[in-house]
Amino acid sequence: MMRRMFIFLLLIVSGCTLASSPQDSDGETAIENTQLPTATVSVALQPTRTVMPTALPLPPTRATSSGGVVPPAPSTGGGSSAPLTINIAPVSGAQAFALSENGGIASSGVSLFNNVTTFYYDQNPINPSRYAVIDTTGLLYLTDTGGANASRIDQGPYTGFPAASRESNNAAADVVDWSPDGQFVAFIVNGNQQPSDGVWYFQPGQFAPLQLIVDCPAENFPGCIITSSPDAIRRWESKAIEWSPDSQTLLVNADLPELSRHGLMVIGVTRNERVRDNRPAMILYDYGSWASDGRILVSGRNPQGLVEVAFLNRDGSMNQQVFIGGTLWLGWAVQQADGTILALGKPGNPDGLVAIYDMDGTALTPSIGTGFPQRVVWSAARDAVLVEVNGRRYIASVDGQVVDITDASAGLAVNWVR
Repeated sequence: MMRRMFIFLLLIVSGCTLASSPQDSDGETAIENTQLPTATVSVALQPTRTVMPTALPLPPTRATSSGGVVPPAPSTGGGSSAPLTINIAPVSGAQAFALSENGGIASSGVSLFNNVTTFYYDQNPINPSRYAVIDTTGLLYLTDTGGANASRIDQGPYTGFPAASRESNNAAADVVDWSPDGQFVAFIVNGNQQPSDGVWYFQPGQFAPLQLIVDCPAENFPGCIITSSPDAIRRWESKAIEWSPDSQTLLVNADLPELSRHGLMVIGVTRNERVRDNRPAMILYDYGSWASDGRILVSGRNPQGLVEVAFLNRDGSMNQQVFIGGTLWLGWAVQQADGTILALGKPGNPDGLVAIYDMDGTALTPSIGTGFPQRVVWSAARDAVLVEVNGRRYIASVDGQVVDITDASAGLAVNWVR
């Protein structure tokens, strides 16, 4: 790990007026608030993340070889008692687009700070005014709304000298995620140049970013030299991360280019910097998410190539099979607070149009978009989902609504807030 530094730097960056101040112990460079706007978030945010129960009633187990498909029908789905009100309005003068859920779905602009163009952001679940932000050059920031207490991370894969573009940034980040307890920040570096590509995490104010997983996406990539794999899979690239409910473990969704499919890795947080020397074992399911009791809900293709939805233990062993189908493909499965499991699915192969399905094989919505999704993000309540496909964005809800939000979001970074 890098030594703590207490250095005053003056950074003059083309197109950016970020003046640095003394570096904190967590690897942040503070940004003078005098250069940042004082705008506020225009959407009412909930003060905390909803706490899920530790034990849930499970839906009826479905294990069938036919994978029957029921056409879409009017349904509230997922235990909802009334249709969700979806109010998506255009925004202007904001750095990001926010989707909130409180008796309905509403949109709003999020004002972070004007001199950083937001590529991706995530809200702290305990302190809703605090955000982690990735800009379009791949640099990582922490900020309050309106730019208060803003700082740029300049340790770990970063330095005190910010890159001028994503192409010149050998540690460009793609995704960032706060832990449920609001203590840790995890992010994925995807600069495609250095062994810094992979999964990192840190605790603001406590320790600088530490690498947990080194990616090896292609033959002769630098990261392949410094890490070993415990199985026959030799190529992997981290794409998505999700914290466990207890904020102690990360579930990593990865691309496996040699196998033309996805896989999952599970890694506990640690201060041992040598953990990166050995990649976690790959779990051969296409998609994974955390159940609120700490199990892993997997979906997509299983190790045998069959479509399956199941609960796994953290070591990858089978806990309970929920669905195994022949003609119905299901992926991106999630569990609601009452135990109901939903997924995106379609009849046939895992490509083309998808809809929200329940585990009885019933489609709860019409098809979403014009093709297979490039990004899927479920709301905290798991009764609505953001789907990005072919340059357009949609909100689909379990009561059957599909709303195109492309024009309203105006190309801004989009995520759910609380």
